[in-house]
Amino acid sequence: MKRLLFLFPCLLVLFGVCGCGDSNESYVFTSTNSPTTATVELRSILAQTPVPSYVTNVRGTGFDSEGTRVYGPESKAKAATVQWTSVPLETREFLFEFLGANGQVLGNATVEVRLVASQVYVVEDLTVAFSPDPTPVPEGDLDLEEDQNYQFDTDTGVISPPISGRSTPPGWNNQTKEFELETFRLAPGAVLNVSGNTALAIRASGDVTLDGTLSFTGADGSDGEDTDGSGAGASKVSFQTASGGTTADITGQAGGAGANGGVSVTTLGKISGSGTIISKGGNGGNGGNVRFQEEDFIIGHSVVGGRGGNGGAPGLVTITDSTGSVLVSLTIQTQGGNGGNGGEVEVAGDGAYVGPSGQTKGGRGGDGNGLGGSGGDGGPVRFTNDYTSNSNLAEGG
Repeated sequence: MKRLLFLFPCLLVLFGVCGCGDSNESYVFTSTNSPTTATVELRSILAQTPVPSYVTNVRGTGFDSEGTRVYGPESKAKAATVQWTSVPLETREFLFEFLGANGQVLGNATVEVRLVASQVYVVEDLTVAFSPDPTPVPEGDLDLEEDQNYQFDTDTGVISPPISGRSTPPGWNNQTKEFELETFRLAPGAVLNVSGNTALAIRASGDVTLDGTLSFTGADGSDGEDTDGSGAGASKVSFQTASGGTTADITGQAGGAGANGGVSVTTLGKISGSGTIISKGGNGGNGGNVRFQEEDFIIGHSVVGGRGGNGGAPGLVTITDSTGSVLVSLTIQTQGGNGGNGGEVEVAGDGAYVGPSGQTKGGRGGDGNGLGGSGGDGGPVRFTNDYTSNSNLAEGG
């Protein structure tokens, strides 16, 4: 394959607070398959001054010309060559972050890029000065600015927009999945929207000011996979055919339950402010569908769509400081997650039917959880051929 090598006299490299370096990058463009995206490849990162053993991953994040995140963050295992695929062409800066085992950023550099559709953009011999081996308990000051909207995920430990050039916020411990801070300030108008499978926990040794909105929503449950009677779906099942044979009852895959909510703010100092604390359970996933799209025959057996997943519980909101007093100036809101919808049953094949002793049902909707969480809708049964079933029944939420 023909390769074009472009050498540039300089490359802009921006450095975060925990790492710095210089670069001797080259840019190699080779063909890939996507017409609308490109691949960013980082080479020879082990050939320079050795990457410390306590660095375990390299995380890549792409930003457009306005500084808006358009790709990632996507973490890859440390290796001599690391690739990030399907990077949007509007990416103008690519942030490389070298992570420790607990998710701490131990070195980073931001590189200007100009991507070409279906090509590989190569950065070689990127030199980074790494921080010392991190202490087991990270601490620091987390100051979220006035009228700024932040998104944070307790599963990945990534905050957007980045703080001081870092996508891992100060004080986040990715092993314990909690903030361990000296001080925490949520300025007026600031919004911190947090989601994930692990409830939000903030521990501080100094003062905490809560004048903005602090919100946690449990992760939504996953949808159940579909079952396709014609064998073209994610799950192929064996059906009885016109020539005979038997099959068991068929039930679509259930949706996953939503994660529970929960917010805990604890400090040895004092908590003040008049902000809002919100805790919500995640929504349940939808049940998987069951579809017959060819001349499949189900005789004397039940066919039921997958059950919707239950919504997550709203969880507890705990605010504790050294005074032991109740902070009446805060507004507390909680809400349970909604149940997922039940999976549908669709009969489309010209010869598909259910025998008189069988049952055809849409899946049962998942249960809502706690105040404000509603149950999911029962799945429908849809016949798009000439057959009409006398056992057509959808179960409600």
